[in-house]
Amino acid sequence: MLDKILTNIRKQNWIKILLKEANVYLVGGCVRDAYLNIPIKDVDLVVEGLSMDHIQSILADFGRINIVGESFVVIKFRPHGHVGEDYDIAIPRKDRKVGTGHKGFEIITKDVDIFGDLKRRDFTVNSIAIDVKTGKVLDPFNGLSDLKNKILKATDASAFVDDALRIIRAIQFASRFRFSIEPETLKMMKKKCSSFK
Repeated sequence: MLDKILTNIRKQNWIKILLKEANVYLVGGCVRDAYLNIPIKDVDLVVEGLSMDHIQSILADFGRINIVGESFVVIKFRPHGHVGEDYDIAIPRKDRKVGTGHKGFEIITKDVDIFGDLKRRDFTVNSIAIDVKTGKVLDPFNGLSDLKNKILKATDASAFVDDALRIIRAIQFASRFRFSIEPETLKMMKKKCSSFK
């Protein structure tokens, strides 16, 4: 399934231009779902090495751009003639907790690479990237092993407890994919829940 996705993306003229100037990665749920052999609804891309303004200037000639996100910009991109969900395109980022609630984060993009971006993600199974140009798999947190063993594990303990929504996502993913929650991750979830009392 990944080969088909990569082949289709590489045919796109806008991707060819991006790949001449930057590294482009498939990330997140589309990679996870491809390995689980689940139909993929949307494709998320991270572009490393270009500013958002530069990415927008490249994409503008090839389709419709819609900018979303309050604290961090994501480009929803629909190439001319494209059927299906828009592509979600972002640059590498990491989050730093600066306030309360799930919106109390500062978004940092300066000097953040794809590995920093993968580290900020919720679970190891969502922290896998595929280099669009080479097809190389980046799996610094052993997400593929966790996928194979049907285990849901927090990518980074400190980042996990900073966002209470990740507890809900853990329950949702465990139920949806019939995964077990790794004991340390479950312990963090329970501890965080007890702080709400």
